[in-house]
Amino acid sequence: MKKRILTLILSLTTIFVMSTMSLSVTAKTVDPTITLENVKAKKGQNVSVKVSIENNPGIWGMDLEIAYDKTALTLTSVDNGDFYQDGEWTKGNLNGDVYILSYEASGFDNITTQSGILATLNFKVSDTAKAGDYAIKATYNAGDIINVSFDEIDFAVVSGGISITD
Repeated sequence: MKKRILTLILSLTTIFVMSTMSLSVTAKTVDPTITLENVKAKKGQNVSVKVSIENNPGIWGMDLEIAYDKTALTLTSVDNGDFYQDGEWTKGNLNGDVYILSYEASGFDNITTQSGILATLNFKVSDTAKAGDYAIKATYNAGDIINVSFDEIDFAVVSGGISITD
């Protein structure tokens, strides 16, 4: 009887170990990511920061808020990147509290799953800016990034910045 119980326990242990082993073999997914570049600049200099998208699952539209320190940086212009060439890019207000990158694909045939540059943010560093690191943060609200079915898509967002030196 003890031998049967031991055999049963060993069999159950083997099944359990095999089950957990098969669970650990599942494929790892990579999160869609929006990344702002980190750059260096000097006082009074013009500098550009790229906003890129990686692991794109296929977005139809997005509104991305860009915030930065207006005492040290002035957003002078924004250039459309290579990502949404066949879409509608709405230029935001350069003087607003935040700048909104707003995109919408021009049709269902123009949905892309490629990675690329969303935009290039062009800044003028103030002549009176103090040396240091100035964050440029990108955020979005629920429902601001969607696919063609109007399903919300979650993106990891990596903020960037400008390091100002004397």
